[in-house]
Amino acid sequence: MTVPENRQFRLKARPTGRIERSHFDFATQPAPEPGPGQALVRVQYLSLDPTNRIWMSDMDQYMPPVAIGEVMRGGGIGVVMKSESDRYQVGDHVMGLTGWQDYCLADEGENAMAVLPANLPIPLSAMLGACGMTG
Repeated sequence: MTVPENRQFRLKARPTGRIERSHFDFATQPAPEPGPGQALVRVQYLSLDPTNRIWMSDMDQYMPPVAIGEVMRGGGIGVVMKSESDRYQVGDHVMGLTGWQDYCLADEGENAMAVLPANLPIPLSAMLGACGMTG
C-alpha cells in the first residue's frame, strides 16, 4: 500500500486580532503509521469552533495552547483506514481531536476517540454541530 500524503495546517504565529491565513503554514508529509494500540484515521469532517481561537493564544486555559509549528488542534470525524488496536476496526467512524489534517492517529488511552454507532439516523457531519460536543 502506498503511504498517503497528509496535508496539514500548522500554527505559524499567534493572532492578536483577526485570524488570517498568514497565521498558518500549510505542510505536507507522509501519513503516520499506527503503532500498537493505535489506528490510522482519514479525517472526513472538521469542526470549526470558538475554542479554536482560544487554543491559538498563549493564555492559561483548560488545555495547553497549540504550540507554534504544531498541527492546529480541532475536533473532527473520520474513518479508520488501518488498525493496530482492539478498540478501532477498519471502517469504524470515530470522533475526537483530529487536528486540521487529512490523517491522524487514534489512541486507546486517555484521549481515545469515540467510536460512532453504525447506521446513525443523522448525517455524520451533524455530530459536529448541535448533536456534538458544542451542542
